[in-house]
Amino acid sequence: MIAFIWNIIVDDKDGKIFSSLLLTISATLFVVLFIAYEDRNTPTAKSVYEGKTTLEITYRDSIPIDTVVVFKPEFIKKVI
Repeated sequence: MIAFIWNIIVDDKDGKIFSSLLLTISATLFVVLFIAYEDRNTPTAKSVYEGKTTLEITYRDSIPIDTVVVFKPEFIKKVI
C-alpha cells in the first residue's frame, strides 16, 4: 500500500520505477503466501499412502452420492 501511495505522490521517474518494483514483489509474495496458506489442509497422494487420510462419504436415502478424501483429525494442521 505504501509503495502504491508513493508511486502516486512522487514525480521522480526513478522513484516510480523503484516503487513499482516494490509493489510487484509485494503482490507476488502475498499471492504465494495466500496459496500456501489455503493448501495447507489439502491431502496429497503421499498423505493417502502414509495413512493420514480417510474417506468422508455423503449418503442420500442410504445411497452413497459423494466421496471426499480428508485428513484424519490428528493430522489436520492447526493455525497458530
